[in-house]
Amino acid sequence: MSYDDYRLEILASVQRLKRLDKDAFSDEDRQEAARIREERKAEDQLLVSRPESSQLVWTSVCLTVTLTTLNRNY
Repeated sequence: MSYDDYRLEILASVQRLKRLDKDAFSDEDRQEAARIREERKAEDQLLVSRPESSQLVWTSVCLTVTLTTLNRNY
């Protein structure tokens, strides 16, 4: 990771940061960091809306065990 990438990653995570390593952020830096944040937000929403198949299998196993336990108790 380059020095510029490092600065943008930090700024994307800490929006109110004014300086890093004694250097102020430019307007261009802030715009790029905002783009990175939006990109991450979109990726996160995709992950939430599309669970991996292993997550679906695990959920199915948990539901089966729960239902089986409930049926035995009643």
